[in-house]
Amino acid sequence: MRVSFRTLRVLLRQIGLEVSYAKYWPLLTDRKVYETLLPDTPIKIIFDVGANIGQTAERFRASFPQAEIFCFEPFRKNFEALKQNLGRQPKIKPFQIALGDFSGQKDLLVDNLPGSQYNSLASWRQQRLQGVSSTIERVTCSRGDEFCKLHRILKIDILKTDTEGFDLPVLTGFSDMLRSKKVAAVCVEVGFLSDQSHSSMGAITQFLTGFGYELAGFYETVYSSGGRVEYTNALFVLDAA
Repeated sequence: MRVSFRTLRVLLRQIGLEVSYAKYWPLLTDRKVYETLLPDTPIKIIFDVGANIGQTAERFRASFPQAEIFCFEPFRKNFEALKQNLGRQPKIKPFQIALGDFSGQKDLLVDNLPGSQYNSLASWRQQRLQGVSSTIERVTCSRGDEFCKLHRILKIDILKTDTEGFDLPVLTGFSDMLRSKKVAAVCVEVGFLSDQSHSSMGAITQFLTGFGYELAGFYETVYSSGGRVEYTNALFVLDAA
């Protein structure tokens, strides 16, 4: 039996409940999110790990025009598009490298489609690319801690990682920065299903809480056709306690 919205609202009012309309549905990149959760942290340095062609970096730039945004995209075609889209922005700093838990080079299978959002260093993604239209590309990887030392970055205000299941190795590479509380906020795309398509919410939470971070919120949540939460962007901040 279907019930109209008007009928549902009347029924809810009879038991003392009211339907309200959300005028503001925050995105992970919204300035208001960080002003609320980190009121004493001016956002000056943002790391966009897995920048693809600059979609998220562009939104961060609009919210924080004074911040320097370091964009990391190792795959050649995506990096070329990233530079074309945002390379002329003086505060955008693109790097054609991957961040992870090792430093060196690695041969990977790469989706030939320009702007593909499915390229990843994660082993499950590499397995799916076998036998399809893909090529081998040599990718340079660096630990985040080593990159920060090389570029004299003492603090990261927002560390965003969206690397199609490779996010835990990315965060492991920042262990020194996380341990010394030099990262104010960590944004990770996490999954809740067992198909390994995204980094495990449980594994990411266990890792970050070990460094004193706590879950602050979910943003841009996606549901499966069956109505279950499939994946979302999870935001962690340092535990105020």
